[in-house]
Amino acid sequence: MIDRFKHDFKLLGIGKVGPKGQVVVPTKAREELGIKPGDSVVVIGFPHQKAVMVVNEKVFEQHMSHVRRHFDFFDEYESLKNHQTDEFDD
Repeated sequence: MIDRFKHDFKLLGIGKVGPKGQVVVPTKAREELGIKPGDSVVVIGFPHQKAVMVVNEKVFEQHMSHVRRHFDFFDEYESLKNHQTDEFDD
């Protein structure tokens, strides 16, 4: 099982959290994952490990039906999506 995870994850750089809580996604990660300015991402937290996962929103939505049964935050995601704004904290 651990060997499978070696192939599923890749280190793409180190980001930094700014004073307003914004995270800079490293250039290598943006290029390899096709993340462009203005793209929406979903941030999934793992509080006990103090970790987050950032997922392109389009990809997240494509796979929602496959992983919905494993996670309990999909209703919360849909509620956030309905109330989101396109503004950034500048």
